[in-house]
Amino acid sequence: LAGRIIPEPFFVHSHLTTGVQLADLVAYLVGWGVRIKGMTEPARDELDGSAQLVLGLRYRTVREVGGNPNFVIWSFTLIDDLRTQLERGI
Repeated sequence: LAGRIIPEPFFVHSHLTTGVQLADLVAYLVGWGVRIKGMTEPARDELDGSAQLVLGLRYRTVREVGGNPNFVIWSFTLIDDLRTQLERGI
């Protein structure tokens, strides 16, 4: 699995860098408060208001993929299997 982790060009402490701290906050909200199709664990109710704001940041586009001219792509998606298509036999 370590081969699938994208390395960061530099390391910073989030409490020293406002932008990174904001990214940490959004990641926390996505992990514990945002629920999209396929996510089965319950969200934390107290994060609902902030999670809805994060959902408002999503980007949606439609592209032709695999012969489907109306394939919807979201900037947030659930990846439940990190294996490549080759590894999964697809």
